[in-house]
Amino acid sequence: MTIQELKKLDRINATILDFLKLETWTIAAGAMLISGVQPAVLATKIPDEGSHLSDPTLPASFGQLRSARSVMEDWADCHEDDDGSRSEVPTEVEPIKFLRWCEDEYLGSIRRPELLDHFLSLAGFQNAGPVRQDAVVARLLELEQHAVVERNRSPSVENETPSPHTGRLRPGHFVKRMAVLVDSGKITLPIATEIATALDKTSSTGIRQPMLVWRHLLDMAQSDDFPLLKFTGPSTLEIPSLKRPWAPYTYQALGQFLRRNETLLLDEEGNSG
Repeated sequence: MTIQELKKLDRINATILDFLKLETWTIAAGAMLISGVQPAVLATKIPDEGSHLSDPTLPASFGQLRSARSVMEDWADCHEDDDGSRSEVPTEVEPIKFLRWCEDEYLGSIRRPELLDHFLSLAGFQNAGPVRQDAVVARLLELEQHAVVERNRSPSVENETPSPHTGRLRPGHFVKRMAVLVDSGKITLPIATEIATALDKTSSTGIRQPMLVWRHLLDMAQSDDFPLLKFTGPSTLEIPSLKRPWAPYTYQALGQFLRRNETLLLDEEGNSG
């Protein structure tokens, strides 16, 4: 394998191992994971759109999302009551128990989720099917290349392009601007200052690249300098909440926040907007 392919394999393996360390998965999260889709840790259903497990900046394919829905349906069929009721179908399970069920359910199946064997291998299942690492990487690259083509056909590509404002932003712009917005009550998110700090680290590439901001937030969450951020995995942080001490905060939520507040955040320093 090339250096690029080895790095990609390292990243996907690290991502999978992070998810395997969690105490429980929701069935929706597990279904998305083995289908190659990046889930929110507490997901309860399969979304209409998703991101690649190996690169959250790229959209998941229709086939991956369809596979995840099929896994959820198979799980429900397997655990429904004798009278067909699904009221008692488990919605959360330990990762190993979920993978053990998948191993039995999809033994010899032509609908076997594409990353199931890779998960089984990393989880230490002795009877896991043979996994060719180069084949896994090749498949991931193929899916990502397809996703890039599809994304470039879509108008939403502007969300990943640099903003024209970035050339004139002063150092520390976002922290200063965020302070004004928080003081005025226009932004109330508990981690507004932390997001602004991450934005200032990436201001040269622009506010329209949320994955770069997310990666800085993940790094910040694993340091002792940002107590309002708790690292729980590559796709989810925990932040303070009004309704409970801590609540999940996802990459998707960050992207929505940045899109919704882009104009406010890019306004000139000192302007109350």
